[in-house]
Amino acid sequence: MAFTLRDRTELRYSRGERGIFALLPQGGNEPLSSTDLTLRKYKKAAAIPFNGRKIVIGLLASLKKKVEANDEPFRIMSTPRAGPLPISFWVERKARRSSPQQRERKRA
Repeated sequence: MAFTLRDRTELRYSRGERGIFALLPQGGNEPLSSTDLTLRKYKKAAAIPFNGRKIVIGLLASLKKKVEANDEPFRIMSTPRAGPLPISFWVERKARRSSPQQRERKRA
């Protein structure tokens, strides 16, 4: 299952955020570490920038906030920070919220 970012939203996604979103594993695939995402993002570059991993983590942090604010049908998940260890990221479908009528039917 592939998720896409909507075009017409309150908070627009930058070109960098769209690019990093395309690299994220979706549909139950293994999470990717920030180190792997950095290598994938800069694979065509002559050299990875000195702060490349920090740039990628910053892009993912802003993307994560915008996805939540734009109420997309998915979330960007990550493992907690653990000092110098890489953070892993993945995309996950949001749990569907049931309406009050559906909850009543389940109870009956």
